[in-house]
Amino acid sequence: MKYYQLSHSTVREEVGMTYPQSQTARESLSVDHPQHLWQQKAGILKNVALPEPVVHPDAKLSDLLSTTATWRLVMSTKLKVIIEKYIKEGQCQFLEMKVHYLSETCQYWMLNPLQFNMEVIDFGASEIWLCGVGNTKIKKLEVNNITDFEKTSHSFHMPERVSITSVSFVPDITADFIQLRNAPSMYYVSETLRNELIKEGCTGISFKETEK
Repeated sequence: MKYYQLSHSTVREEVGMTYPQSQTARESLSVDHPQHLWQQKAGILKNVALPEPVVHPDAKLSDLLSTTATWRLVMSTKLKVIIEKYIKEGQCQFLEMKVHYLSETCQYWMLNPLQFNMEVIDFGASEIWLCGVGNTKIKKLEVNNITDFEKTSHSFHMPERVSITSVSFVPDITADFIQLRNAPSMYYVSETLRNELIKEGCTGISFKETEK
């Protein structure tokens, strides 16, 4: 099965004249408050105050929305309903998020990843680097399996980190929605899911086929 890297589109016809589409946000709590999203650790989010992205007037609303308010995916209800059909139980958490555009307040959803699918990576065929500030590549690393990867990842400290810069997957995987960590591109979808997203006219999404 073919897999595609899922990321935000920069096509002006879909997202408008500015990127990210949202560069500011309204806050119900200060960003240093313990309940604010930016203060949360990885895992299930409870009683969290989400920022409310404000879309730039020169941008357009799209089903996948680019925003500086969070690194997580922010999506329309239409896109959420499709993705929910393909994720595994416990893989993600969806939290309702308000998005402001001109005089409207729109219902969007933030996808919070809970389970990462590192077992589907062919580490020997992937390209893995030690990176520094600004994702600058410092040294290519020899990593053959997930055990090597975990051991290597814990041997460096910020700002240095181990990054999977080019991903290859093991054969015969069946997952339709894949989440990775320690990778500039976190999200991958199967050809089946990609085709449905295109068929349903979901906007704001860019697909790039994986090399292997």
